[in-house]
Amino acid sequence: MTWEALHLRLVLLLLASGSWVQSQKDELVWAIQDQVLSVKCPSAPLLGEHQNKTWSKPGYCLKLVTSTSPQVMAQSPPHFIWDNPAAGFFRVIVTEITKKSSGAYWCGIDRGPMKSITILKNISLVVTSKPRSPPALWE
Repeated sequence: MTWEALHLRLVLLLLASGSWVQSQKDELVWAIQDQVLSVKCPSAPLLGEHQNKTWSKPGYCLKLVTSTSPQVMAQSPPHFIWDNPAAGFFRVIVTEITKKSSGAYWCGIDRGPMKSITILKNISLVVTSKPRSPPALWE
């Protein structure tokens, strides 16, 4: 059984059993290998000082990319953040999606060098293989 099939069965089992509750802050995201991922993350509209936004992996709180100014593309290829505080959201873009990219992520507010993050959204990313093209009829 492939990893995708096993993961899909686990997700469906959890959904059917009611043990996996999805709140407003949780999102299951499906992506196709070798394509670009774009995730919209909520944030409060700017009411004072700019708050740095971050895209992170849970566990050791690995910050993959962090914004430091509004409306400037934060870059740590293949991870990017475009922060639009006035609109109440920021966008995370990942340009190199592989099957190894599957897993848990956070988008949130970076609280500084102590690696603390206020989590705004939990993302569960599932990456699948490219769909196969059907054979050409005229070959």
